[in-house]
Amino acid sequence: MFFLIQGRLGRRAYNLAWFFNIFVVGIFAGKIVLPELMELTKTAAGQPKFAEQHLFLFASAFLSVVIVLGWPGFALNIKRLHDCGKSGFLTVVPFLLLLFFHSALPIGQHWLLVSFGLSQPVLLLLLTFYRGDEGDNPYGKPQEWIGG
Repeated sequence: MFFLIQGRLGRRAYNLAWFFNIFVVGIFAGKIVLPELMELTKTAAGQPKFAEQHLFLFASAFLSVVIVLGWPGFALNIKRLHDCGKSGFLTVVPFLLLLFFHSALPIGQHWLLVSFGLSQPVLLLLLTFYRGDEGDNPYGKPQEWIGG
């Protein structure tokens, strides 16, 4: 369910899968990564020290969380779009817009970054509540096992 992009995914299965995905990453980030990073950034006296050399550690932790959530999130969104009779390509449109227009932005204008950051939760909400196609569509049969 988390890695393949073929087929369809009903609303209930989509919501359960996203909840599981966010729950697992939340535990990973909150219980394992952050305490370790906080321990590494303390001085000998035990006071927090956020030096530039520790930026790499935080960036690495963030990147690992993005990778853990990234592909499964894409796969879930693509399957849910398939259930609605839409192309999975709609999942990557915000990324393509960001890549295409970001280099053309003058320094100080980051409205595109903000709109990209807002587009992902909006897509998540739309796919959470939008009713899928009943019956077969070009992407296959609806799921019967957990439906939605």
